[in-house]
Amino acid sequence: APLATTRNLWLTLAASSTLAGNATILGAAANVIVVQAASRQGVEISFKDWFRAGLPATVATLVLATAVLAALP
Repeated sequence: APLATTRNLWLTLAASSTLAGNATILGAAANVIVVQAASRQGVEISFKDWFRAGLPATVATLVLATAVLAALP
């Protein structure tokens, strides 16, 4: 099915906004909570460290989500 249907565009927006939150610490509240919990345990996670792991994960999940949405009827 084409991604350009109204339904699929809304689903793509929802998926993208959720998944893109993984790219940076401030992208999602859960990310901030994890960084704070790690800090209390003596583990410091910088924005750069997070971004190095978060960006590839975000790109990969966005590609996968796009493929899944493209396969929807």
